[in-house]
Amino acid sequence: MKNDISLIGIIIFCLISRVEAQLPANTDANFPYKNMPAVMPGTNALTWDGDLSVKMLDGAHKFIDAKIDESIVNRLKFWNRNFSSMEAYELSVEPNRRRFMKCIGVEDKNEPLINYDTGLEDKNPTVSMQRIAINNDPELIAETSKYRVYQVRWPVLNRINGEGLFLQPKTKPLANIIAIPDADQTPEQLAGLSPGIAVKSQFVSQRMDSRY
Repeated sequence: MKNDISLIGIIIFCLISRVEAQLPANTDANFPYKNMPAVMPGTNALTWDGDLSVKMLDGAHKFIDAKIDESIVNRLKFWNRNFSSMEAYELSVEPNRRRFMKCIGVEDKNEPLINYDTGLEDKNPTVSMQRIAINNDPELIAETSKYRVYQVRWPVLNRINGEGLFLQPKTKPLANIIAIPDADQTPEQLAGLSPGIAVKSQFVSQRMDSRY
């Protein structure tokens, strides 16, 4: 049974969604790539010398500069300015201002709040967490005299879950802490459950051992 648990103790997590590609039955997983030509039709082999990143950045700058120059003329068709009065002008440019506010993420307090979390129906959904068992592992994957370690997950977006470890103290918790591993670390390493990082870097298990 996967029970909801409250956010106490220390949670070590990484936001990784499980994504699996689905292939039709009797489909060669390597098709059509195993027989592809070295150079695609209608293209030429890349033979540039030097730092390709510099060439790419220079090309991006030229493209942007050209678009800025073109915008001086092209952008006029997106405006309908009325210069008959100050009030008329403000009213005529209001749609452009609203569009700009939307592009830069400025929230209009006069409009209803938009819920971008399409995976949950509630406007302000509560955070829930489940103990899980992955690859036939038990929910309780480790235990010391001071705390227990569980595998957990929580909803993020539609069909996307965050997963990590939950360190639950056996006594009354002193604080709620979220510990995020570095990009090249795993939650298990940070908790001292698997090798790969120095003992002094396993601050999660050290903090739990010292505080409880």
